[in-house]
This record gives sequence, C-alpha cells and structure tokens, in this order.
Amino acid sequence: LTSTIGEVCLATSTTAWSPSVSDPFSGGAINDICAGTIGGNHWWFIVGGGGKVATSNDAGLTWTLLTTTNTNNLTSCTYDSAYGGKFWGAGDGGVLVSTVDGINVVEDTTSIPAIGYVASNDSWGIEASEGAGAVGVLFSATNTNVMLAYTEDNGVTWDFDDAGSVTPPFKKSLACPWDSNNIRDNKFYTTAPGTTTVSSKTSTGTSWSGSAGPTGSSNKSAMGFFFDESAMRIYGVGGGGIYGSSSGWTGDDTTTFNKSHNSFAYSPFHNRLVVVGDGAQIGYLDSNNKAVNNAWTLVANGGSQVADLNSVAWSGADGLFIAVGSTGQILLSSSGIN
Repeated sequence: LTSTIGEVCLATSTTAWSPSVSDPFSGGAINDICAGTIGGNHWWFIVGGGGKVATSNDAGLTWTLLTTTNTNNLTSCTYDSAYGGKFWGAGDGGVLVSTVDGINVVEDTTSIPAIGYVASNDSWGIEASEGAGAVGVLFSATNTNVMLAYTEDNGVTWDFDDAGSVTPPFKKSLACPWDSNNIRDNKFYTTAPGTTTVSSKTSTGTSWSGSAGPTGSSNKSAMGFFFDESAMRIYGVGGGGIYGSSSGWTGDDTTTFNKSHNSFAYSPFHNRLVVVGDGAQIGYLDSNNKAVNNAWTLVANGGSQVADLNSVAWSGADGLFIAVGSTGQILLSSSGIN
C-alpha cells in the first residue's frame, strides 16, 4: 500500500538549512534525490535502503512512500525528460525501478542481469542524457571492470559498453554535464578512486576515452559540473579536498572541509555549486569565485550534526535545494546557504 507522510515543518532559523520532520523511510538511508516534471506536475524522487522509493509533488512538504517489492538497496536515481517524463532508480543486483506518474512503480530485476559479463550487478550510478537520447546505468561487471548499460527506447531494450578495467568506482559516479539551457549533453563521465584518470564517451555505442584529472584528485568521492562551462568538472575527494579540471579553473580547496564529499548540485539561478558530504557537511561556491583558492564556504546544517549527507539536488521549478542523508534526514534550502 502507498502511504502519505506528514507535512514537512521548516525551522524558523534563517541561518541554516531547514530540516524536515518528515521521515518517509523510517530512519533508513536516503541514498539519492532528483527532480523533474511528469504529467504536467513537478515532482521530487528519492531512493534508498531496502528498495524504498518516495515522491513529493509539493516542494518537499509531504512525501509518499510508494509500493515496491524489491528489498535491494537503491543507490542512485535520475530524471529523464523524454516520453513525457520518467524517474529511474538503480541499485544492487541490477535492480531498476521507474515511475511515470509519481505513484506507481515498475520494478525490473532482469534487464541488467540479462546483459551478462557481470559479477555483482551492483549499480554505481544512473543518468539520463537528453543529448544522447539515452539512459545509462554504470554497474560492476567483474572485480576489475565496470559496464555502462544503456537504453535508447525508454527501457524496452538495453545494450552495453565496457567502461574499462577500473576498480568499482564511488557511489553515483556516472554523470552528464548540464548546459546553460538546462539540457544534459551527450557525454557520460565516470571515474574511480585511486587514479586521476576520467573516462568519457560522447554518446552510446562509441568507445570510452580517458583523460587525466587534476593533481590531488586520485581519491575521488563525488563529481559535479558548473553549467556555464560543461567541460569544467569538479571533484570532491576523501578527506575534504575539492579540485577542478579545466583551463579556467584555479580554485582548488584543501582547507575548508575535512570529510569526504558525496554529491554536488548546481543552481543556474544563483550561479552556485553546492556540495554535501560525510559528517553533515554542506558548502557552496559561487561561479565568480571559482578561480579563487580555498573560496568554498561551509554553511550550517539545521538538522543532524553528525549524520552523513548522501545527495543534494536543485529544482528551478520549486526554487529549492533538497539534501538527503544516511539516517533519513531531508534538508531544504532556497539558496544553498540557508
């Protein structure tokens, strides 16, 4: 049965992100969040431990826990604007979930395992690319390889590309850069800890190519982009460093944070990149400061001061950042600062 979770109460403080009292996963981990429009309405979509899925269509004020039978952890999610709009989630064992109405969930436990060449089928990220006209899922193929499974027909058929002989990457380590028109281009990026190399492919069905990332980025834990320069990749690393990969980037930061980063989200309205990570940390960098060393700013977390934050997303339709975390916390901010 579906169940509607109670209304979110926002903190009255204007100096910190506002915590929600809503707990759709009953204290369980929320691993990823995304937003998009389906059925003419704007929705938020979260996935987490035990195969749980929930949605909100009122800017995070209420959440509905959707009916699922899968109990494998769901590690990542994405929004696909094609075919009228669709949310996708991916997780352990090659499980896929999706919804086209924000209410009913379709669970697919066979498409990824049927590709073969797999050891665990564990997912390391799912992304939709309007430029490529595809949804891609990065998953473990062997102990030393990962594969990109992709569909170009809304999940009817799936194909795959070998992403190379790399150790299984960090969580949510598949990304597509957005451009200034809020469109994800046709290039998928992936990378792994232990090396600065970044692999990319310009579209499905083409070979992966590698390029060196910035010095210091060998222990990557998150990857993000500035919209205004899609080639400007930003890496968060274990221990708290942030490094950029672009000829226009000089703003490495090795002093602001001391814990691993888990997710980035960019607001083109604010020209601001927000990062969240372990130990409840939240920080931001405005675009006009990206050439300044150690210019990231820590901001106050109005919720738990110790629980890890796993993911953050921005919605222009709602004018809102929402961050989610390991003990079910949901934090809201209209600016990324408070």
